[in-house]
Amino acid sequence: MLTANVLGEEGTPDESMQRDALGELANIVCGNVLPAIDAHGRYSLGPPAVALGTLPPADPDAVRVARADLQIEGERVSTALWLHAPGTPAGIS
Repeated sequence: MLTANVLGEEGTPDESMQRDALGELANIVCGNVLPAIDAHGRYSLGPPAVALGTLPPADPDAVRVARADLQIEGERVSTALWLHAPGTPAGIS
């Protein structure tokens, strides 16, 4: 439903389109949040990654700095922002 609203479509987009649209929303959110965390721009924003279930980040030293749980059409969607050490992939799970 969220992807259909973003794309302005009546029907449900296919799964690939849903992932692309939600990834773009994640990029927009991170692009606005990261400058508030570090105004000097010492960060690297990697592409968002989909994690089914609860998966730890690739970097064991990563720190989860934000989490949001949403209800979309009766389904729970959890998002988390992890900050990683320089040189390791960053993302959203």
